[in-house]
Amino acid sequence: MSLEAIGNTLGQDHATALHAITKTYNNFLLWNETDYIRACELIKEDIDKNNRAKYVEDLIRQNILLKRENNELKKRAYVLPNRSDNNNANANI
Repeated sequence: MSLEAIGNTLGQDHATALHAITKTYNNFLLWNETDYIRACELIKEDIDKNNRAKYVEDLIRQNILLKRENNELKKRAYVLPNRSDNNNANANI
């Protein structure tokens, strides 16, 4: 089961599910609950397997979007007038 699926089951997002799992796991460590610790480790292994491909796909998508945004910002930067040109033009008046 993915973090997204766990979150959806609880009416939350994947980050909230991950936080809850991590907090619960840390409490089990503190209380030395070995059976629960092992169960959490098995769940984490399953989540890692399910999310690895999705995580890589998300990173690739974010990279593409950031490259596009960067190119747009570069285009806008080339269109903006140079401040020093404006200052020189005003000085000549």
